[in-house]
Amino acid sequence: MRISRLLTIMLAAAASLTAYGQSIRISEAGVTYVHSSANTGDMTFNGSVLNVEGRQYLLTPQTSMTVTADGVDDNTVSVTYNGTQAEVVVAGNIARYLTVNANGADVSILAAPELQQSVEYTLRGTSADGSFYMDGEYAATVILDNLTLTNADSAAINIQDGKLITINLVGQSTIADAQGMANSACLYVNGHAKFTGAGTLNVTGNAKHGITGDEHLIIEGGTINVNAVGDGLHVSEYFKQTGGSLTVNAQGDGVDIGFKGVNKGTKDQYADNGFAFLEGGTMDVTTTGEATRGVKADSTILVAGITATVRTTGNACYDATKNDISSAAAIKTGGAFSMTSGTLTLSSTGSAGKGINATDNITLAGGKLDVVTTGAVYVYGAEDSKPHGVKTDADINISGGTILVAASGDSGSAFKTDYYFTISGGTVMAVGGKASKPTSATQKYYTYTGVSVTPGQTLSYNGVSATMPDNYSVASGKVLVSSPTM
Repeated sequence: MRISRLLTIMLAAAASLTAYGQSIRISEAGVTYVHSSANTGDMTFNGSVLNVEGRQYLLTPQTSMTVTADGVDDNTVSVTYNGTQAEVVVAGNIARYLTVNANGADVSILAAPELQQSVEYTLRGTSADGSFYMDGEYAATVILDNLTLTNADSAAINIQDGKLITINLVGQSTIADAQGMANSACLYVNGHAKFTGAGTLNVTGNAKHGITGDEHLIIEGGTINVNAVGDGLHVSEYFKQTGGSLTVNAQGDGVDIGFKGVNKGTKDQYADNGFAFLEGGTMDVTTTGEATRGVKADSTILVAGITATVRTTGNACYDATKNDISSAAAIKTGGAFSMTSGTLTLSSTGSAGKGINATDNITLAGGKLDVVTTGAVYVYGAEDSKPHGVKTDADINISGGTILVAASGDSGSAFKTDYYFTISGGTVMAVGGKASKPTSATQKYYTYTGVSVTPGQTLSYNGVSATMPDNYSVASGKVLVSSPTM
């Protein structure tokens, strides 16, 4: 009798849809599918199966159908969390492509390979024990609209779609996972993640990382605040920030960009593999763990427009797997470092900490760079590591910008390289426990020794003035200054 009544309702609904341009809402297993009159066409019924827009509905006593004047936009899915439950609403034109499961407040959506159009998923509401999982083979947009979501046993949001995922931030959203779980991140994206919008996202990674991007990750807008027991952002392939605001407090690395592929040290099949592009917006990163890095890239870091403050407080340690000392660094790159514009304020206060630590050439051509290291020398057996300001295993080339580097009086050099150190432009003041002197220069420079520096003191030499950081002092410092006006 129940199915017969449903069939009667369905037939009446079809007429109503055609006559008044309304929608039919079909609910089953906690999910509602909304079919509009513009799309339904003929609805066929075979026994207990109703076919609407290519999706088959098994009419059971648990199935409900209503006619409503309220429709939804095509290509959309909305998930509204309410405590221990979640309400899922799916646009009828994509219903046949999606397998949706709502188990309490845990929602999973699998898109069939045949779905070759972008879907917009909106997540809103509140749950202290819920999650969102999505997989597919086409680009998608995920809107976080004033969402508060905690998952007690895995990632709060897990997106396995390997394509471009645009995460649009609306209002203020907060997500978290739980301690002691096996998931690698609170927000995990297996694909190309891009953050946009004007909203705020607060992420707490209690299990490990805050946000993981298994391919490249881009921040174009929004305010993103991350706290994590592991890395704040853990990214494969490359990272780019062109706008928005990123704040990270991490016990691991702040922003860790790995190399995706098998041939580490080359670009492999991925463009810009292992790169970090810091091009705009603001960044504030703090790391506290031993030998952690504020911003770390396996290949190259390019700075062109961002305003960033990066600080590390952890001490160095001996890495038994590498048989070497590993130290903290505000900036660490496995390749080159280049700065053409923007503002970087870097500090490292732990033993043997570095401001910038590179493997390939360091090029400073513009922008404003302030670096301070205040830690002691780290000693392990017959080996040691010193708290240098700017260090590389290759060349250092300064051609522009305004640069202040204050390296620890405990044997720290402002600029440290065993290769070429050249100055051809820029305004430079470098102070350290050890001297820094160019191997060649086309711009005049001067050096001074035995300089006593106290916190907040302003030093002036040859027309170059700089105020020392409030946490920096040295009893007998070595000073290097250079500018175009000398």
